[in-house]
Amino acid sequence: MASFIRNLVFLLVFLHSSKSHAEDQILGSNNNRDLLVQCSYKFVKKYFFSGEALSGSVLAVSLTSASLNLQNQMLQAFQLDKDISWSIVIRYPRNSATKQTQFVLHEKPQSYFVVLENLDDEDMIDIFEDWKSMPNWNPLAQFVVMLVSIEETEDEMTELMVDTMLMFMTKKIFNINIIAQTEEDGHIYSKTAFPYEPENNCGKRIIAFKTLDICQYEDDDVDLGLIKSEQLSRGLFLDKIPKDLSGCPLVAYSRSWEPYMFVEDGQIKGIEWMLVQTIAESLHIDINILIQNKTLYHIFQGLIDGKIDIVIGGIDEDPNMSQFVSASVPYLQDDLTWCVSKARKTLHWLNFVQVFSPETYATYFSFIICNAIAIYVIQKSPTIRTKLCNSFFGLLFILIGIALSQGPPAVYLKLSLRICIMMALAASVILGSTYNSFLVSSLTSPNTLPQIKKTTQIVDHKMSVAGSVEIIRHLDKDGSIFKYIRHQFHMCYDIEQCLQKAAKDETFAVAISRQYSIHNPRIPRDNLYCFGRDEHIYTYLVTMLMPKKFHLFHQINPIIQYIIESGHLLKWTRDLEQQRMLKAQRILDDNQIMKLEVSQILGILACTLIFLGISLIVFGLEKLVYRMVKRGTRVIIVKELHKHFSKAL
Repeated sequence: MASFIRNLVFLLVFLHSSKSHAEDQILGSNNNRDLLVQCSYKFVKKYFFSGEALSGSVLAVSLTSASLNLQNQMLQAFQLDKDISWSIVIRYPRNSATKQTQFVLHEKPQSYFVVLENLDDEDMIDIFEDWKSMPNWNPLAQFVVMLVSIEETEDEMTELMVDTMLMFMTKKIFNINIIAQTEEDGHIYSKTAFPYEPENNCGKRIIAFKTLDICQYEDDDVDLGLIKSEQLSRGLFLDKIPKDLSGCPLVAYSRSWEPYMFVEDGQIKGIEWMLVQTIAESLHIDINILIQNKTLYHIFQGLIDGKIDIVIGGIDEDPNMSQFVSASVPYLQDDLTWCVSKARKTLHWLNFVQVFSPETYATYFSFIICNAIAIYVIQKSPTIRTKLCNSFFGLLFILIGIALSQGPPAVYLKLSLRICIMMALAASVILGSTYNSFLVSSLTSPNTLPQIKKTTQIVDHKMSVAGSVEIIRHLDKDGSIFKYIRHQFHMCYDIEQCLQKAAKDETFAVAISRQYSIHNPRIPRDNLYCFGRDEHIYTYLVTMLMPKKFHLFHQINPIIQYIIESGHLLKWTRDLEQQRMLKAQRILDDNQIMKLEVSQILGILACTLIFLGISLIVFGLEKLVYRMVKRGTRVIIVKELHKHFSKAL
């Protein structure tokens, strides 16, 4: 028995009248009391036996003012057993002072023993509150309930047992064995219900109620004082909370949060949706997923109140909620980052000259100058009668015209001049073809203003910041930057609207999950810039939240661990990422045909108009000079211009 009842909490409670003679009225003769004590002690040893030698055996006794004799007999029975060693902790549920004691029992109880008489007694409320106030409260432990009131028939006893078990099940306590005695045959019965049997409707009702053990005097001889017990059924924890849960329902709440849980084309999709479906198939349960638009704190409240069994949706564990919720093993990683408006793009009116670098233009223009000099020198030869132009600058402009128009002048020239013209024409064709090839991309590639991409720039530009309520706890860092962020922080109740505002407002930044900003198709990603991982706010692990001490926690957690280790979670993540990239590629293919807008060719139009204006001015000047000279003007400047124009021709 050295390994018996390790890590045990023995919680002895008796709810009854405060009159000292009430116990005798309920239990009847001393023989009944002795049989009840001996059989209960025998059952308790059997049900509390852990089979392992664990340290820290604990006996916690919650005392009431009733049935002290029975409590003393039970305590003495345990204390006299030399093979059992434990520590005893006495608690007084009705005395609030005990809740303020500085003694903290760290060992988690594996068993509870409760003595009841009247289910309507107000002490029961105090007892449940006292249990839950204990830091090591363990609703998954083995509960054994002794009913001291003796019913006349077995049916009446069973009815009282069922009511008692239902009361515990409403507190999410399912591993219960109940001990009671009937006046009809005097036997001590131990019965239980298996909540996940189909007849019991997942613990919401009890139809199938099984007898575990029967205890009585041997050969019905009371004088001998020998008792015997008979086991009829097995009632271990694995039997009451099996791996197959018979299709029982669970309620899971989730926010719509890509890529974890979202609705697309009327169907629920996401990484956590596939995770939940795998858990449901493994445990044979029906998980009803409700996608809510509420804040996480509203969802957490439903979890604490027992209206929700599971909370998912890209959520991390909040240390402030650890006393109310339990978090599964983490299965994904995400981070919070800042998203701001993408830097605006400007179209410069000289964007058409950005096809080549300044060095390229300088080289080509130098070639044109050298070609003009060569033609000018060749024309000075006395053998050249037909000249292209007498002025050097005229030659230069003619060659520039050849380069731009890629066409030679219709004038018969000597071979040497034709060679120079052909060289200029060949160079212009090569340069022009290259220029035209890159012209469209140059016209449609605007300049980008400086991008805000560091947290310090948020402070420097005095930007407003916003985010959902759950990220506030991540902004408690030291330093002037986070002090400014906390001061400027605005609550964002609709994160999509905030992101749409950030895409338009250059003075607005939003804290958001990186994965959500990548996978949500409803936010203007093309107009948003999210900071790099080196500038993120916080890296967190995505987990599944359940009520504190949830009875299915130890069934769900190993399944999640197996899904992680088997690589299924990684495959689901890659599949969603591949689907996202395919959709983005289809959108890109649809927008491949690019149409030039007026703003993109504004520079070309402006330069054309400028050169055309200069040409018109020169033409008008020539026309005016010609008419004035024809009329016999004596203005010296006009005569000089006429000579210059005539020489150029």
